[in-house]
Amino acid sequence: MKVALLETITAGNIGAVARVMKNFGFKELLLINPLCDHLSEQAFQRACHASDLLKKAKVVSEQELFNHFVVGTTSKAFTRKARRQAVTPDQLSFLPENAVLLFGREDNGLPNMILEKCSAVVNIHTGTKYKSLNLSHAVAIILYGLRDKKFDKKLISPKMKQALISKLSELSDLCDREESLKAYLKNVANRSIIYEQEAKSLMGLLRELLKRAK
Repeated sequence: MKVALLETITAGNIGAVARVMKNFGFKELLLINPLCDHLSEQAFQRACHASDLLKKAKVVSEQELFNHFVVGTTSKAFTRKARRQAVTPDQLSFLPENAVLLFGREDNGLPNMILEKCSAVVNIHTGTKYKSLNLSHAVAIILYGLRDKKFDKKLISPKMKQALISKLSELSDLCDREESLKAYLKNVANRSIIYEQEAKSLMGLLRELLKRAK
């Protein structure tokens, strides 16, 4: 499982994230449009013994990022503009082994246009009105919760899940339902643990329903 940082402003924060990753055994760090030098002295000072993770970190494009199953992080349990319902860190056992955990920039987090593209979103409930967490602290909380989880390799691929979501959206259109229903259906599909054989059966049912509806 990989950790990705979008438009990180401060090199020291990238170093701190690398250190946290080293603590919990996560080895792959992706950087999308970083606004600082992740190989700077400040980054290495904060990384301590995780300098190897900084050296191996990959700068990738947004397009490359979304070739993966991406889990975006948000300070809101429900993001109205992006129409995304977040899960909690203890509900992430549905993730495929090659998922990417995406964290936003320090001042604004992930923008809605990025959250809309994510396969799922996760929220850390702080219990107070002040919901914004330090970047490396947020990474630590989520990685701590994932360190001992076992992920099932037989989950459907992102491509198959997208095909299932597309069929659900098509059925929604035929039923003249509100556009927001598509986002809700996508959220339900992304939060669900769906195995390949189950997906094939669902796809067969949806194809039959679409034929009859037409």
